[in-house]
Parts: sequence; C-alpha cells; structure tokens
Amino acid sequence: MQQNVKGKSLIRRLCRLLCHQKEERCFKIRNYVFPICARCTGILISFLVSLVCIKNKIEISFFVAILLLSVMFCDWILQYLNILMSTNKRRFLTGLIGGVGLTYFYYYIIVFFVSELLGRSCAF
Repeated sequence: MQQNVKGKSLIRRLCRLLCHQKEERCFKIRNYVFPICARCTGILISFLVSLVCIKNKIEISFFVAILLLSVMFCDWILQYLNILMSTNKRRFLTGLIGGVGLTYFYYYIIVFFVSELLGRSCAF
C-alpha cells in the first residue's frame, strides 16, 4: 500500500493533505485503492450535495448541523479509544452524515463573519 498511496499521482499527493490514506480504511475496486479513506469519501460526497442544497435555499439549523457532526465524532472517538472498532461502511455513512453537518457548520460560520463585516444581523 505504501507505494500505491504514496505514488507519483498528483491526486494522491493532494489528497494526502486532507486524509491519512490508510489502505485498510480506503475503498478498493479491483487493484485500485481510492486516494481518500471511506470517511473522507463520505464527507466529500455530502459536501458537494450540501453545496447544491445551500444554493437552492435548502437549509438545516445550526443545531442540527452540530448534531450531524457529533454522529461522525462519536464514531471516531469510539474507535480512537478502542471501545468499538469502526468498519468502512460505518465510516462512509458517518462521513456522509457528518459531512452535511460540517458543510452547514462552515456555511453558518461564513454567514456570521460576513454579516459582521457588513454590519448586518444574522439569525440562525
């Protein structure tokens, strides 16, 4: 795996900035190992879908965004503390859920700071 993940591919090198790329946590198709792990794949997919939702004025509350983020955090912390080992399917699912929360969290933070700069009130 080391050679596969740390290969010369520009995509892999760029993904390395965002993801640990552990082979056992990456999806595989035949001999191809995805350049990001299952959780990051879920986050990336939900990030793109969430941006479309935001553009189309489909919003969730800040509180719900935090709840969605906490689902991903709980899966991560349980695995980190060796309480419950996660699977790639669970990592992907919690990445999808947490990615929505993360995208909206960033959205609300950006809206807040832009409103402050423009002197407008913002209500979430």
